Amino acid sequence: MIRSVLNLRGPNQGKPWYDEEVSACVRLGIIHYDGAWSALHDISPDRCQSVEDLIERAPKPLLIHCQARADRSGHAAAIYLLDQGASPETAKSQLCLWYLHFPYLGSRSIAMDRSFELYCLARSSAPLGRRDEVLRDTPSVCLLDGFLSVL
Repeated sequence: MIRSVLNLRGPNQGKPWYDEEVSACVRLGIIHYDGAWSALHDISPDRCQSVEDLIERAPKPLLIHCQARADRSGHAAAIYLLDQGASPETAKSQLCLWYLHFPYLGSRSIAMDRSFELYCLARSSAPLGRRDEVLRDTPSVCLLDGFLSVL
């Protein structure tokens, strides 16, 4: 059974898909994390590191999703593979046409490719420091490295 969910579309309270997802997670005891990434804008190496840290700490199995699984989720999957010891070339294979990632013909989703490459450079040139957990607890919510979590 899935133990945690990482939604890369960001919090979308009031939208049926989001409210149903959070409700199901609460009902089933699944931890729900929200991270607001855009597939059309570069993601800083620090934000990539936050995702890597979150993926490392989140209870497994972890379901990662965005809207189409092509860009943001592919980028997060590439970060995970890199953390697991895959080469940058192997990890970057998550950002390919096979997984419906289309960074061609002027597509702005090429931001995911640029962001991954910058993250690889940052990891190889100077280790990024691990962040301490930021804990701001209420009975059902905590903030972890900028990702909202519904417990």
